[in-house]
Amino acid sequence: RRHTRCSRDWSSDVCSSDLSGRLRATAVLGNRQVICDGVNENIENDGKTRRLWGIRPPTTDFTAAAAASGSVTAGTHQIAVVFAITVAGSIYIESNPKALVSCSASSGQKISLAALPVSDNSAVNARVVYMTKANSSTLLRVATISDNSTLTYDINTADSALGADRKSTRLNSSHGYISYA
Repeated sequence: RRHTRCSRDWSSDVCSSDLSGRLRATAVLGNRQVICDGVNENIENDGKTRRLWGIRPPTTDFTAAAAASGSVTAGTHQIAVVFAITVAGSIYIESNPKALVSCSASSGQKISLAALPVSDNSAVNARVVYMTKANSSTLLRVATISDNSTLTYDINTADSALGADRKSTRLNSSHGYISYA
């Protein structure tokens, strides 16, 4: 059932039959309506199609342990793993992390991650690993794992080789979609 004033007005396109027992919230961004209920993935409605807008974060914990033979900068690092959807090798959208995992490494070590989270969302085709520089707090990209099934990953990256700040990935200007944090 539609409750719109005109074909371009999506601000009131949700009716009580859409609520399914949950309180839903909507927001209008440009000509798109975003529908969210706090449990499921957010949905974007552009008036023609409804599609995913956001990804649920991981719900399981992973572990991180220092191991021999690596080039991670000595110190304590915070590590996060997020789910991602990639298109043509570029990150289209990513989830929030569940929590940060702390790991201390000495000079000449790597950090081994185990029990990496796997998404139940069939659209997720990658995970992104972020890590802080030693004794710092800003998450920087370490790597993109190009699947949703690998359970282990070794970080062997010095602080000077870490990638983009996680905050800078919130707006993917090539697609115009927001990865919220």
